[in-house]
Amino acid sequence: MLSWFTKRPWGVATFFVLLSIVLYGTTFGGEFVYDDGFFTDNGSMRDPWYLLHTWIQPSLKGLEIFPHYRPLTFFTLSLNFLLFGESPFSFHLVSVLVNGLTCWLVFVL
Repeated sequence: MLSWFTKRPWGVATFFVLLSIVLYGTTFGGEFVYDDGFFTDNGSMRDPWYLLHTWIQPSLKGLEIFPHYRPLTFFTLSLNFLLFGESPFSFHLVSVLVNGLTCWLVFVL
């Protein structure tokens, strides 16, 4: 059984993405909650130059006193704003897909 997983890495990736959709798919119809307002109200995330900024600056604009270096997170959030606007669906979809791919990467390791 385990040899099937190791011989078909894309099949395993698909399995984990589908599992994530089954587990978290109910979020697709949800709205922004809790601290999401910080990101939705942050105009700098809608600036195309911010995509580069996320990789070279240690903090998000507005959080300089409490720096967080999370370039992939801030990059995907900013890219979502640029591509899809303020649609919560796209943010939830990307989050679920990244979750599935992360599970696959942990499995591969």
